[in-house]
Amino acid sequence: MSYNFSMKKILLTLLIFTAASAFFLYFIQKNSEASPNPNNPTPPNEQTTTTAEITKQATTSQKIIEIKNPEVNFVNLPVPFTPEAPDGLMVKPWNNSCEEASTVMLDEFYLGNTNARIPKEKAKKMILRYIGIENKIFGYNANTNSKEMVKLIIEYSKYFEARIVANPTLDDIKEQLKNERPIIALLNGRKLENPRINFAVNGSYYHTFVIKGFDEEKKEFIVNDNGDLKQGLDLRYGYDTILGALADYNHKLGKTVAPPTVIFTKQRILVKTANSGRIYLITDNEKHHVTSPAILKDNGWKWNMVLTVEKEWLNKFSEGYPI
Repeated sequence: MSYNFSMKKILLTLLIFTAASAFFLYFIQKNSEASPNPNNPTPPNEQTTTTAEITKQATTSQKIIEIKNPEVNFVNLPVPFTPEAPDGLMVKPWNNSCEEASTVMLDEFYLGNTNARIPKEKAKKMILRYIGIENKIFGYNANTNSKEMVKLIIEYSKYFEARIVANPTLDDIKEQLKNERPIIALLNGRKLENPRINFAVNGSYYHTFVIKGFDEEKKEFIVNDNGDLKQGLDLRYGYDTILGALADYNHKLGKTVAPPTVIFTKQRILVKTANSGRIYLITDNEKHHVTSPAILKDNGWKWNMVLTVEKEWLNKFSEGYPI
């Protein structure tokens, strides 16, 4: 009896030990499967995020970006307006001052004036200033072409710079407007077919104005046409009308001829405060510290172009990279 009891006890002990060992080995195996092994990467079909899912997420993100940044279909920049003849009388020198009036409007825009119109007396003074400079450096003020206008702006405007672009595309012009840079259009004015603007039958038909926006739905440019004394503010012309009228003045021929030409513009204001010698360039509504007087010389910027401004005015601009 005692032998059988001992044998049963031994067998029971072995059975319990075997069961415990089996359970322990099972537990270790499951933990090994659950924990990632850096030397044995998880197979692709067991990854939590598949390549297909990543692609789907990227596509979804792109759609969200497109929704947040839809294509710009309408722009109308707040460029203050003045007619070329502020008094409404098309007599000398006002009957040939569309170039100067276009420049004056952009001076005011890039300075930050958002009023719809420039006061009459102020506009007259600003236009006459440019006429006086032209008479001095060119010997005349009528029919200044793209090269002469750009020279005048670069050397004498304190608020913006300019460059000539021949054969501009519709997209070229729209891109500048999207970046808040109005454009001076040089035109054969008769091709505009505006009944309120009269050109001499045997004249040059030369005209300039400011393109300040576009309406993609209506396929129209929005302009400040200084030659339209009554309705020039926010006047609209079709895309094809303006693109078909673009030209430049040729002094030798005394005519407005090809190629289609515009003047692209960009803010350029040099400033300092009364209590500091630090000079800043304001461009695209950012201020950039001008680190050396050599920068002024290299860019052809004259010291008399530097304006003294209030510190509060300067502080409203975000800080850009030094130059």
